[in-house]
Amino acid sequence: MVLLLCATSALAGTLSVEDAIRKTLRSHPDAQMAIMRHQSAVSDSKSIQSSLLPRIDATVGYYPTKTFVMPANGAFSTRQSDAFHADLTGSYTLWDAGRANDRYAASLYKNNEADFNRHAATNALIEQVRLNYYTLA
Repeated sequence: MVLLLCATSALAGTLSVEDAIRKTLRSHPDAQMAIMRHQSAVSDSKSIQSSLLPRIDATVGYYPTKTFVMPANGAFSTRQSDAFHADLTGSYTLWDAGRANDRYAASLYKNNEADFNRHAATNALIEQVRLNYYTLA
């Protein structure tokens, strides 16, 4: 792919090494996979970190027609009315034997590893583009 970019640039006009690097980093599958792995690791660590925070749940319900059936004097009478319901609950984990903290610390290591792999993939592609660029020139 890198060789193809350099070869097509020779036919289309001059392409600087910086342009070749920029186009390769934007379109090469290895660079894209490294970026996606890093983004996945960041979102995993944010998700795990949220388990350390308090949780608030809200439920609201509106029932436009609710029929109440009531017996009166041996006959049933019905009454139509609207109903509204609202709940608000909160919870907080006081102690979980450090499991959430350990999972969060592990996710930060995964985040750092993904960041390092992204930089390594980027540097390897830059080196490959430079090598091909100056070899073909």
